[in-house]
Amino acid sequence: DYSASDNQSVSPKKLAVEGRTWWYRGLTNATLYNQEWGIRIGEEITIDNEIWNKVDLCLHTSEYKAGEIPTYHTEPVTIAYIKDDGRTVCAVKNKEAELIRAIEPYLLLSSDFSIPFYLYMFGDVSEKSIYGEGKWVNPYEIKEISEITNSGIKYRKFKAIVPPNYSGCHLLDREQGYEYIEGIGHPSYFMLMPYGGGISAIGSFGYPELTYVTEGDDNHVIFEAAGGAKLWEMSGVESVVADPETGVEQWFNQQGVSISQPSAPGLYIRRIGSKTEKILVR
Repeated sequence: DYSASDNQSVSPKKLAVEGRTWWYRGLTNATLYNQEWGIRIGEEITIDNEIWNKVDLCLHTSEYKAGEIPTYHTEPVTIAYIKDDGRTVCAVKNKEAELIRAIEPYLLLSSDFSIPFYLYMFGDVSEKSIYGEGKWVNPYEIKEISEITNSGIKYRKFKAIVPPNYSGCHLLDREQGYEYIEGIGHPSYFMLMPYGGGISAIGSFGYPELTYVTEGDDNHVIFEAAGGAKLWEMSGVESVVADPETGVEQWFNQQGVSISQPSAPGLYIRRIGSKTEKILVR
């Protein structure tokens, strides 16, 4: 039976924790443009008498070429809803996610906004579950659970396999299996394809690369994957506050301190309404 398990024998670290954020970077193979994103677990809401959390695209850049200064977008956009009972994790997309293509590709292709898409099952060895929903379903079985330490925190790492005789829809890699970490998930099979280029661009883009997972308003790192630049620090907009309805031009220095206008050469932050960008003044 490869149905989503509801056995409660294990109680691991939850993945859907409000304020936890997955940071990604990517490169479009077709255009050689970069793009970066932060995907954050938002506030709790109730859907059909069940507790879910919002999933917000909290910070992202427009596409930019190497050497260019990216434009940062800081207005959060809710792209999905996630449910985590401490064992099974599933999600549903929303209309906004479909419009901006900000979702994991198979979840993007799913046709029903109310059917849960099963992402993870943190169970025991030999337990079985599914990845996907509806016609997009791939069964798997947990074969191994090990322990790793990252950023000073111990995590359980799960390794699952696709049944060798399974001939249906293959969303997971039959050869590599399905590996995921409690509280973190899979580096690229979390729940996103945060790329605004449309469905035809998915093949040319590939999966974004996970750099960090952070938690809290201070974005302290709880898991480091590829590492590198920290998008939440590079944006320089943490203390920038503006009324997105006014459209008034505002300038800030790199510390987020408001100024009237740039008075010397350097890098500044300009915000007009909900659009924030870095401007190099020469």
